[in-house]
Amino acid sequence: MRGCALPETTDAMAHFKCAACRARVWRDGTAEEHALDLCPGCGGPLEAVARAEEIIGLRAFRTRPHAPQTIAEHIRETIARNDAERVRRLRSAESEPPSRDAE
Repeated sequence: MRGCALPETTDAMAHFKCAACRARVWRDGTAEEHALDLCPGCGGPLEAVARAEEIIGLRAFRTRPHAPQTIAEHIRETIARNDAERVRRLRSAESEPPSRDAE
């Protein structure tokens, strides 16, 4: 059985966990900038997370923020993506030679 090698050094993510609350917290910035932050749930110390597996199953107090997007922007992006795919398919169909089965 072949195993995965762990990296020699790991950079801490901007995620933290609280062992007492079994919660995870995302912070904007590096782990070093928030080393002294306290858990928003219980006020206890937060531990920096080096691997994403450490926070699986923990409840989220603060998740990573997503860029605000209106429904209209989402629809425009979807239409543009579909149009680009349609153009790609049409161009690939034009570049293919006609099949002999049509004769």
